[in-house]
Amino acid sequence: MRLMGLFRLTGLLLSMSALFAPMTARSADEIFADSFEPPFNIPASDGEAARFLNQATFGATAADISSIRSGGIFTWMNNQMGVAPTLSRAWLEAYTASLPTGSVSQDDRVHRWFNTAVTAPDQLRQRVAWALSQIIVASDRDANLSGEVIMMAEWNDLLVRNALGNYRTLLREATYSPMMARYLTYLRNRKFELNRSGSTFTAGNNGTQPDENYAREVMQLFSIGLLVRGNDFYTTYPDPANPGALRSTYTETDISELARVFTGLSYQCTQGNSSVGGVTLSRNCGANNTACTGIECRFTNTGTLFTATPGGDSANRGLVHPDRYKPLVCYPRYNDNGRDTSGAELETDSGSFNLPPGTPAPTKQISLGTSGSDVSLAFPPSYLDSVPLHCGAMTGSTLTGAQQQACVDYCEGNIDDAIDLLFNHPNLPVMLARQLIQRMVTSNPTSAYVQRVAMVFANNGSGVRGDLAATVRAVLTSPRPPQVGQG
Repeated sequence: MRLMGLFRLTGLLLSMSALFAPMTARSADEIFADSFEPPFNIPASDGEAARFLNQATFGATAADISSIRSGGIFTWMNNQMGVAPTLSRAWLEAYTASLPTGSVSQDDRVHRWFNTAVTAPDQLRQRVAWALSQIIVASDRDANLSGEVIMMAEWNDLLVRNALGNYRTLLREATYSPMMARYLTYLRNRKFELNRSGSTFTAGNNGTQPDENYAREVMQLFSIGLLVRGNDFYTTYPDPANPGALRSTYTETDISELARVFTGLSYQCTQGNSSVGGVTLSRNCGANNTACTGIECRFTNTGTLFTATPGGDSANRGLVHPDRYKPLVCYPRYNDNGRDTSGAELETDSGSFNLPPGTPAPTKQISLGTSGSDVSLAFPPSYLDSVPLHCGAMTGSTLTGAQQQACVDYCEGNIDDAIDLLFNHPNLPVMLARQLIQRMVTSNPTSAYVQRVAMVFANNGSGVRGDLAATVRAVLTSPRPPQVGQG
């Protein structure tokens, strides 16, 4: 049983099997050289094996202790990384469909999570996913997600699937997740709309600016943090433009500009029938009951599809149409492509035009601080073959198929470029390294420990950045200071 590790989750017990493990015989040189424990592969005792397992899983078992004492830690990790992920959403859908009356609840989802934590064979993956859930956070306690059992199960599945993959993929999938979009309020986020009538300009959509919640959190919490840091995390830098202050990674302007990138995203629409837990759920995605397919659906009946929420089953058991949790898609009519509603570039010369307050510049520009020169990215207005591209029509009837695709590509390309900017920022390796260490091993890692793990995140040895499997290996096997009570 893995109950020992589960007690640790609630703070009731701190890895008791390791705490009371007998000290092993090691020379003083081994233990105290450089103040770090030597790396080990074959644990010298059951206590050492249990300590490792209580960090890498939800609790040591006799079978796992025996496995790593005979085959070694690295063999155990290799085997774990080859185990297929244990997921929950499909299981909950089948369970929900079996209910004669009533509805599935978050308690059912949590019970499934605990059962998986105790019994699933992919223990390392599940443990890393739990750590990631405390870094890239979406909660059922806000944004009307308390009743979205299936959606929240899919959110955990997203973390499980990506736990040992690449962090850039995880960051992108989280960005397109309806669960994240609802939690951080950028679902149906709309551009600032500037209407042109001759030389007269008015603000559309009541002058509403794009929601900045996700733009702020994806930088502050999910990637680069608030302050420019050295490769050991603890080194910070003075701000040359503001004596006495520390150098920041981004400004309020950067938040506003990045928020413009995350506009136009809403639920996708899948035409026809879908089977969910053996129950058939249907959607009609066309205008006037005419079906649409693919990219066309982003331009057909746009006003309705952009605001529509995929429904559930008629028995009200809690099943939802898969579009409710599938990745969001971009509706170019509502995406900021640097143009007003006539298709012209946004105007910024307030001396020549009477522009509504808040009118942005045609080009979105983000400049992020580093310990050296800033890293910058500009998103110019949309073009196709050097011709201005007008993506703001309510329907796609005025656009060719190539133009429709180009409008979608512009929106998705901006998001990809923004994710790449954050993913390649020098702060990301050290920020993520420290947080994974804190959530898997120790709350106060040394600068040397953080630096070693960050180096692996930056380059897994084969030139790959963001390899979570390699990073987790480094978290769990890097030499580190001995902990009180640990043998």
